[in-house]
Amino acid sequence: MRSSIFNSRLKALNHAKLLCGICIIFAVALEGLSGYLLKHHSMTYRRVSQQLLEAARARPSKPGQPTSVVMVGNSLLLDGVQVDRLQELTSDRLRIYPIFLEGTGYYDWLYALRRIFREGARPQVVVVQLEVNSFLWNTVRTEYSPMLSLTLRMCSMWVQIWAWTARL
Repeated sequence: MRSSIFNSRLKALNHAKLLCGICIIFAVALEGLSGYLLKHHSMTYRRVSQQLLEAARARPSKPGQPTSVVMVGNSLLLDGVQVDRLQELTSDRLRIYPIFLEGTGYYDWLYALRRIFREGARPQVVVVQLEVNSFLWNTVRTEYSPMLSLTLRMCSMWVQIWAWTARL
């Protein structure tokens, strides 16, 4: 006959498993909801996503056409440059594809530019605005940069790596 202590340990283990399962479901739901809210309600995400799509279409110009220029930077460029006015003043010489994301640094733009080039962008000129101290940052902006600079293939690769390490 089993003791009552054995029975209570089994109940505690089942309750712990249930609690862990609920926490995992909650975390997955929260992650999915935050991704949905970001994509559907963030003005910044919408603006930068549109700018990325336009920049991916940058191609070398033919003789007599304006030079294609991809211009990337953070809020200093966003607030400091009137892109419409710049395009108006240089429309006969330059076709500007701006991408501005606040609070970004070197690694954010390194990965974003890699994605743009991987998607087919071939601008003749790339202008990158960075703060001097951003070269010292060893991070990326966690809210937007991964969603904007990583492709679906790269994200699935990270999920596979995470699942493999979870099994260890």
